[in-house]
Amino acid sequence: MSTAKQILANQANAAHSTGPRTEAGKANTRLNGLKHGLTGLMRLMPDEDQADYVRHCEGIVESLVPENELELRVAQSIADDYWRIDRIRRMEQLLLMRGYDQVEASIENGKQLSLYNLYESRLNRNVRNNLAELRKIQADRRARVTETRAQQTTPEHADRSGSQPIGSGFSFPSIPHMIEAEMAALGATRLHDVSEFDPANYGKAA
Repeated sequence: MSTAKQILANQANAAHSTGPRTEAGKANTRLNGLKHGLTGLMRLMPDEDQADYVRHCEGIVESLVPENELELRVAQSIADDYWRIDRIRRMEQLLLMRGYDQVEASIENGKQLSLYNLYESRLNRNVRNNLAELRKIQADRRARVTETRAQQTTPEHADRSGSQPIGSGFSFPSIPHMIEAEMAALGATRLHDVSEFDPANYGKAA
């Protein structure tokens, strides 16, 4: 059982682990779960090792630099097809090591080799098609990112209604000037009223 001191030490160590900080690192972390799920879908032969397969997939997928789920799935398909190609080549080697001691065996081995070659050709075609598709998807993504950044950095245009923006020759009167003008007008009105005042009539009923 952990002591109180060990628990505090573990909590302190956990506080230092904040995970990836960059956007690329965060994207890779989000895809980690999917990566493990995809590598678990491949059925391996009895003589194949799961750890070898995982290392094989990681190397190819990382070299293709997928940045979202769609790109990762295409990259994983490419890695799987390369694994199958390597498997076929191993099976070809095993078949050739058996030799051709009998005519029947030679005919059967020849048919099997032709079938292996057909499978390998199809897998190589799948790899080429998936590579082309992945490059297209990545190019489209980069183009969208570039367009978005360009829109964000473009200065705002003037109002399309034709009104003149502030700072292009037209200026509003300042607030002190407006107050001064209003007070002057009010004072002139009051002086006009005083000039009509007759002290002789003060206090007399109208």
